[in-house]
Amino acid sequence: MNNRHRQGVMLLDTVIGLVMIATVIAMLTAAASHQRRGGEHFALHRELTHEAETVLTALQQGRPAEAVHEQSTVRTRWLPAGEGDDALPWVEVRIERDGASATLTGWAPRPAEAEGGMP
Repeated sequence: MNNRHRQGVMLLDTVIGLVMIATVIAMLTAAASHQRRGGEHFALHRELTHEAETVLTALQQGRPAEAVHEQSTVRTRWLPAGEGDDALPWVEVRIERDGASATLTGWAPRPAEAEGGMP
């Protein structure tokens, strides 16, 4: 092999090595970004679940369902009472914010019952 041919092979090896390193860096950057977005989504879902617990607790204490976070939307849906178990009222609390939501179902007196009236 002549000297010029060896330099060409060495240059080709160097370029291939740099391309491989750039590919690995791009893959690691994409994975780190995906990990960060997943963590943010998980944290938001935990916040929404905690807010749903807070709203359900307020309903159980006879208080109105109010959002804890000003950008959250609270939706309550009273479920049909079951037969036999003294028709315990169940409510589904759904919290929505930033395109995510959390739903929690639990027992709570209807607002009229909380005030001593009839449902």
